Amino acid sequence: MKRILTAMALLTLVLVVAATSFAAEPPGDARVRVAHLSPDAPNVDVWVDGNYAFTDVAFEDITDYATLPAGDYLVQVEPAGAGGGGPFVISATLTLAADTEYTVAATDELANITPVVLIDDNTIPAPGQSHVRFVHGSPDAPAVDITLTDGTVLFGNVAFGEASSYLPVAAGSYDLQVRVAGTNTVVLELMGVPFGAETVYTVFATGFATGGTPALNAVLNEDAGIARVRVAHMSPDAPAVDVRVNGAVALANIPFEAVTGYVELPSNAYFIEVVPAGQPGPVVIAATLELAPNTDYTVAAVNDLANIEPLVLVDDNTIPGPGQSHVRFVHASPDAPAVDITLTDGTVLFGNIAFKEVGNYLPVAAGTYDLEVRLAGTSTVVLSLPGIPFSDQTVYTVFATGFAAGGPPPLNAALIEDAGLARVRVAHLSPDAPNVDVLVDGVVAFANAPFEGITDYAALPSGAYYVEVVPAGQPGPAVIAATLELAPNTDYTVAAVNDLANIEPLVLVDDNTIPAAGNAHIRFLHASPDAPAVDITLTDGTILFGNVAFKEVGTYLPVPFGFYDVEVRLAGTSTVVLSLSQLPFKDQHVYTVYATGFAGGGQPGLNAILSLDARGDDAPTDVSLSTLTGTAGSGSTLWVAALAGLLVLGLAGGLARKRR
Repeated sequence: MKRILTAMALLTLVLVVAATSFAAEPPGDARVRVAHLSPDAPNVDVWVDGNYAFTDVAFEDITDYATLPAGDYLVQVEPAGAGGGGPFVISATLTLAADTEYTVAATDELANITPVVLIDDNTIPAPGQSHVRFVHGSPDAPAVDITLTDGTVLFGNVAFGEASSYLPVAAGSYDLQVRVAGTNTVVLELMGVPFGAETVYTVFATGFATGGTPALNAVLNEDAGIARVRVAHMSPDAPAVDVRVNGAVALANIPFEAVTGYVELPSNAYFIEVVPAGQPGPVVIAATLELAPNTDYTVAAVNDLANIEPLVLVDDNTIPGPGQSHVRFVHASPDAPAVDITLTDGTVLFGNIAFKEVGNYLPVAAGTYDLEVRLAGTSTVVLSLPGIPFSDQTVYTVFATGFAAGGPPPLNAALIEDAGLARVRVAHLSPDAPNVDVLVDGVVAFANAPFEGITDYAALPSGAYYVEVVPAGQPGPAVIAATLELAPNTDYTVAAVNDLANIEPLVLVDDNTIPAAGNAHIRFLHASPDAPAVDITLTDGTILFGNVAFKEVGTYLPVPFGFYDVEVRLAGTSTVVLSLSQLPFKDQHVYTVYATGFAGGGQPGLNAILSLDARGDDAPTDVSLSTLTGTAGSGSTLWVAALAGLLVLGLAGGLARKRR
């Protein structure tokens, strides 16, 4: 998409998804787009070999890419609506190489309009990085430098009609200046220019610099980036399906009414096929899907099997403000007439939605709603939906599914949680690793975490994040580098486990549901890299967590609140390797017990830490670490002391842990 950078205006081009082709595009094609940079030229149509390719392209528009086989093409440009009668202000032969992307820019004023052909490098940048280039398209402007406000030159001495090389920069917001080359004379200020992570940009200088109309300007175009795609199976009589992307299975065995998680793909054109699960065919849907950068899509298979077709939705997963939810409605019942979605008092939320239509996102106060599906314009209720929960700061899609005339399957509604806030914390459990910083998409999110440190939760919008762990205060090396997919309204602990030579991430999904009155919830994580599998028992041998090996997690266990004496035993034996006295599990609190350190006598030695993860009162629920004897801590860095008898056994597998 492009952004007009001057005067704080941001004009976004909507990139349209096409799903119409039924033949795979052969390898070796080229992709071409057109940029209209001639300031006094009218809107134009672009012809390729005598056929319309792009219509009604306005000044400062940059079209989507079109795919063409490699070869030579006659490209002609005429005023929009001329219908091939001309005059053709550009007529040129364009040679396209295989597997190459091009921007053909119409530059200079109309009397001297000239095509400039640019080769685009849309390789996706590394996490936390952007790639940017600059194209000088202002016909009366001298050579310029693009600088930071402190004078640092990003692109130097770029003349009209020239394009810079791509420059890698850290993702973020930048204040830029366009200066006369080699001077401090600023001719254009560009404040707050956003360069997103893993995104490729072109900045075009446009307009007249000496006072003409349109005036000197800059357009930021998002050339390439990551798109996210999910699939919704809404064809009521179709079997479970597999989805192939460019010939390879990307999503397998999707049943009716299921909506997959998002899959990340570089923006581009993809050939999508839908087949019965586990079978090579028949192909019931075959379509080419054009994905725009930094855009989310739902591809829904709709209609009955005999008429199955793709419905491509562009998803707005912007997180709502506090106290709000965003909801949209998709009519996917093939034999149902147009409907209204209403409250029980008749208030219409979505009106007159026909099959395959989508109601716009609606902001509503978070809460529980009783909804009705009514025949459009009437009070006739065809489906009652009581107790629909719309959670705080969450985005939803409601799909009407099934057959309205009785099925099977009958008319139904599926509520899908599309986006929301996830909460993430980090646990440093690698015993011989130094203090670390944790970077999320290239930015430090948690700093100087020590061994046995467990951070508080940080809220992040659901989605994919690139996580790196580096020594504290250092740029590298990254001892952990992994992509973390976060679901909405879900809590996670990302634990760095194992010794430093083999350090790895262990991702836990945390259930911080507040326990019923009178109970606590406890789980146990085995994070001692040289300890064998263990049982966690009461002193009478009752097993709380059985045969838990390194990197395994005992599931949450509800226990009556109180103080417990617990033993860590070698799995399947009565051999006690650690006794843990008077563990304090408070009413309606959620805990995780971590076994840490080296069990075989190394330093640091075997230990255990108890984290308070959630609590049922009104007090803050940030992570708190405390001793296992129940001594109160003064902050969030009080460690559990290992008992002195721990090493007496001298067992390479002796291990401390606890949990209920």
